Amino acid sequence: MDQGLLADALGADLTAVGGSEAPSMRLVPLPAGLAADHEASHVLQRRIAADTGCETAITSWDGRGFLRLSAHLYNTVSDYERLAEHLPGLLRA
Repeated sequence: MDQGLLADALGADLTAVGGSEAPSMRLVPLPAGLAADHEASHVLQRRIAADTGCETAITSWDGRGFLRLSAHLYNTVSDYERLAEHLPGLLRA
C-alpha cells in the first residue's frame, strides 16, 4: 500500500494517524478544511471519482477529513501513483 506516496503528494503528516492493525487499511490526512463533515466527505469523494476515475473513500472525524485507503489484490502501484499525481491539483481547485 502506498500511504507514504499519497501523504507525500499532499504534504500530509502521518504521525497523527498512527498505524493500523489491518494491514490493507490506512488513513491519509487531507488538508485542513477539506471533508470536515459527512456531507463534504461525500461531495469530495464523488468529485475525485468524476475527475480522476479513481474510486476513493473519504471520511471525516472530529472536523478533519481523511482519505481512507483500503487496498485489494487488484490495486497496483500505478493506481496509487496516478491518484498521487492528480489529487493535489484537484484539492487546490
